[in-house]
Amino acid sequence: MKKYSDYKNSSVPWIGEIPTTWNLSQLRYVIECLDGKRVPVELSLRADMQGNIPYWGAGNIVDYVDKALFDEELVLLGEDGAPFFDHTRPVAFHITEPIWANNHIHVLRIKENADPKYIVYVLNAVDYKEYINGAILNKLTQSAMNRIKIPLPPLSVQKKISKHLDKKVAAINALLTQKESLVTLLQEKRTTTINNAVTRGIKTTAKMYESSVEWLGEVPENWRIVPAKALFAQSKENKGRKRIPHRRGNPKDGKARTQTASSHCKRRFLVFRIHRACLCRCVKGYDR
Repeated sequence: MKKYSDYKNSSVPWIGEIPTTWNLSQLRYVIECLDGKRVPVELSLRADMQGNIPYWGAGNIVDYVDKALFDEELVLLGEDGAPFFDHTRPVAFHITEPIWANNHIHVLRIKENADPKYIVYVLNAVDYKEYINGAILNKLTQSAMNRIKIPLPPLSVQKKISKHLDKKVAAINALLTQKESLVTLLQEKRTTTINNAVTRGIKTTAKMYESSVEWLGEVPENWRIVPAKALFAQSKENKGRKRIPHRRGNPKDGKARTQTASSHCKRRFLVFRIHRACLCRCVKGYDR
């Protein structure tokens, strides 16, 4: 968007300078608070009124019910428990559908001198430090909410800003979705690559045989299955120390038997190369 030729100091740190044709307003002058119409409903009672109407809590939809308290264009602003100090998460929401709101979120009707979408963008940019009360649970009271100072350009400019931000945010969200999908695919590929290397080897054309271990399946023909005790020796530091027994149930007779951790470990099985040299080459990135 084009820059303005003249600016003035807003005297609000998080806002800084604003164009001289803009006003600085308290939120109270652009909203009508509908908090008195909110009705909180306990979870046990909501079980009998399930539906497709969003039931809003502090900063998100927490349930769906079969009735609506509001059915108009609104702005919702967190009251308590909202992430006011995490600017990566929204605290204000533009609503254009029927909803039910509980007493943890402010319900605001925007007056004719303001654009609802613009107000949402502004409220998600506010520095809430001077407006929040509560050492444990962050709470934005009605009186504090009304005092929030916001930049207020002419209505036509507000709508232009909203339209501009809608496009920019949509493009960024689309890019984030693509990146998240790519990250998920790469994580899956990493897991598969590691799993295949440690259970199948690097040489994909090697002949395989059935290991008789359910989770392992087939392994290369020059590998063998050995108990863990064949690979480990008790360290000098641990020799002479008292073993700590633990109880382990027998699925056949239901009785619990005392067993040391070391004896339990020896009963586990690992995949191991027949030749130690082969294992060394595999660790270094080679395979026979």
